[in-house]
Amino acid sequence: MSYPVKIKEVEAQPIVSIRLQTHPDALGQVITAATLELIDYVKRQGAGRQDLRPLVIHHTYTEEMADIEVGLPVERAVAGEGRITNNTIPGGSVACIMHVGPYEELGIVYPALAAWIQEHGHETNGQPYEVFWNDPSEVSDPAEYRTEVLWPIR
Repeated sequence: MSYPVKIKEVEAQPIVSIRLQTHPDALGQVITAATLELIDYVKRQGAGRQDLRPLVIHHTYTEEMADIEVGLPVERAVAGEGRITNNTIPGGSVACIMHVGPYEELGIVYPALAAWIQEHGHETNGQPYEVFWNDPSEVSDPAEYRTEVLWPIR
C-alpha cells in the first residue's frame, strides 16, 4: 500500500498522559480505557479543549510487548495525579501520513514512513505518534477511521 507523505510544522503541545506496557493484542482496550481516564481527569482539572484528539506515542513495539504513552492535549500544563503525568509533544518538523482504515492496518504505516524519511535524506528526531481524528464512537465502519501518524524529523 502506498501512502502520500507530507512534511509539516507542529507547535509544541502540552498533554496529560499515561505510559504503560501491554501485549499488542490488548492495545485497543488499553488505549480506550486510558483515554477515558484522561478525559475525566482533564475535565476535573478544567484544562479541556474543544478539539480533544487523543494520541498514542510509541516508545517500543515488539510482537510480545508495546510500550506506549496514551495522551490527551490540554490548553495548559496541569499537575499529574497517580499514573497520569504531564508532558509536552515537542514542536518542529514532522513527516506524516493520514491513514484511513482499520487500526489493525497501522502496522504497515510505520515501515513506509521510516523508509520515506530515510529515502528523502531526513533523520528521525523523537518518537512517532498517532493522532486519532475519529473513533468507533463517531464512525461505525472501521474502513472510515482516520488516524494520522506523525514522526518528528530533522
